[in-house]
Amino acid sequence: MQPAKYSIGFNLPAGALSPSLSVDVNADNCADVFLNGSPFGSQAPVASCIYPVFFTLPPSTFSTSTGFMGANVLRFDVTDGGVVAGVDFKATLTYTLDTTPRR
Repeated sequence: MQPAKYSIGFNLPAGALSPSLSVDVNADNCADVFLNGSPFGSQAPVASCIYPVFFTLPPSTFSTSTGFMGANVLRFDVTDGGVVAGVDFKATLTYTLDTTPRR
Protein backbone atom coordinates (compact mmCIF):
# COMPACT_ATOMS: atom_id res chain seq x y z
CA MET A 1 0.00 0.00 0.00
CA GLN A 2 1.53 3.30 -1.12
CA PRO A 3 0.37 6.36 0.86
CA ALA A 4 -1.11 9.40 -0.83
CA LYS A 5 0.58 12.54 0.49
CA TYR A 6 -1.27 15.77 1.19
CA SER A 7 0.41 18.87 2.61
CA ILE A 8 -0.34 22.45 3.55
CA GLY A 9 2.01 25.22 4.59
CA PHE A 10 1.47 27.88 7.22
CA ASN A 11 3.54 30.62 8.81
CA LEU A 12 3.83 31.57 12.46
CA PRO A 13 4.87 35.24 12.46
CA ALA A 14 7.86 36.62 14.33
CA GLY A 15 6.79 37.86 17.74
CA ALA A 16 4.20 35.11 18.20
CA LEU A 17 3.77 34.23 21.87
CA SER A 18 2.21 31.11 23.41
CA PRO A 19 1.64 29.32 20.10
CA SER A 20 -0.58 26.27 19.99
CA LEU A 21 -1.43 23.95 17.10
CA SER A 22 -4.26 21.43 17.23
CA VAL A 23 -5.15 19.10 14.36
CA ASP A 24 -8.24 16.91 14.01
CA VAL A 25 -7.90 14.27 11.30
CA ASN A 26 -10.22 11.64 9.86
CA ALA A 27 -8.90 9.52 7.01
CA ASP A 28 -9.96 6.68 4.73
CA ASN A 29 -8.47 4.41 5.92
CA CYS A 30 -5.56 5.69 8.07
CA ALA A 31 -3.18 8.63 8.21
CA ASP A 32 0.24 9.48 9.60
CA VAL A 33 0.60 13.19 10.32
CA PHE A 34 3.93 15.06 10.17
CA LEU A 35 4.84 18.58 11.25
CA ASN A 36 7.94 19.88 9.45
CA GLY A 37 8.93 16.31 8.59
CA SER A 38 8.68 15.00 12.17
CA PRO A 39 5.96 12.56 13.27
CA PHE A 40 3.08 14.46 14.87
CA GLY A 41 0.30 11.87 15.15
CA SER A 42 -1.36 8.87 13.61
CA GLN A 43 -4.96 7.86 13.00
CA ALA A 44 -5.33 4.09 13.12
CA PRO A 45 -2.35 1.75 12.88
CA VAL A 46 -1.19 0.77 9.40
CA ALA A 47 -2.37 -2.82 9.98
CA SER A 48 -5.96 -1.53 10.15
CA CYS A 49 -5.67 0.10 6.71
CA ILE A 50 -7.04 -3.06 5.17
CA TYR A 51 -10.20 -2.73 7.28
CA PRO A 52 -12.91 -0.61 5.60
CA VAL A 53 -13.04 2.41 7.92
CA PHE A 54 -14.58 4.90 5.44
CA PHE A 55 -14.60 7.88 7.82
CA THR A 56 -16.67 6.01 10.44
CA LEU A 57 -14.25 6.55 13.33
CA PRO A 58 -14.27 9.79 15.31
CA PRO A 59 -11.46 12.17 14.35
CA SER A 60 -8.08 11.77 16.03
CA THR A 61 -6.74 14.95 17.66
CA PHE A 62 -3.09 15.95 18.05
CA SER A 63 -1.74 19.10 19.72
CA THR A 64 1.60 20.81 20.34
CA SER A 65 2.91 24.12 21.59
CA THR A 66 6.53 23.74 20.42
CA GLY A 67 8.57 23.22 17.27
CA PHE A 68 6.82 25.36 14.69
CA MET A 69 8.08 28.96 14.66
CA GLY A 70 8.31 30.61 11.22
CA ALA A 71 7.47 28.66 8.03
CA ASN A 72 5.90 25.21 8.51
CA VAL A 73 4.47 22.26 6.61
CA LEU A 74 1.75 19.96 7.88
CA ARG A 75 1.72 16.68 5.90
CA PHE A 76 -0.73 13.78 5.88
CA ASP A 77 0.39 10.40 4.53
CA VAL A 78 -2.91 8.62 3.90
CA THR A 79 -3.01 4.88 3.27
CA ASP A 80 -6.09 3.13 1.95
CA GLY A 81 -6.70 -0.60 1.75
CA GLY A 82 -8.93 -0.28 -1.30
CA VAL A 83 -9.31 2.06 -4.23
CA VAL A 84 -9.53 5.70 -3.12
CA ALA A 85 -7.76 7.45 -0.23
CA GLY A 86 -9.07 10.63 1.35
CA VAL A 87 -8.59 12.83 4.37
CA ASP A 88 -10.61 15.45 6.24
CA PHE A 89 -8.78 17.65 8.71
CA LYS A 90 -9.11 20.82 10.73
CA ALA A 91 -5.97 22.60 11.91
CA THR A 92 -6.29 25.36 14.51
CA LEU A 93 -3.32 27.66 15.12
CA THR A 94 -3.57 30.14 17.99
CA TYR A 95 -1.07 32.67 19.34
CA THR A 96 -0.79 36.20 20.66
CA LEU A 97 1.48 38.80 19.11
CA ASP A 98 4.16 40.49 21.16
CA THR A 99 3.13 44.15 21.06
CA THR A 100 6.04 45.38 23.18
CA PRO A 101 7.38 48.59 21.59
CA ARG A 102 10.86 48.16 20.11
CA ARG A 103 13.55 50.83 20.11
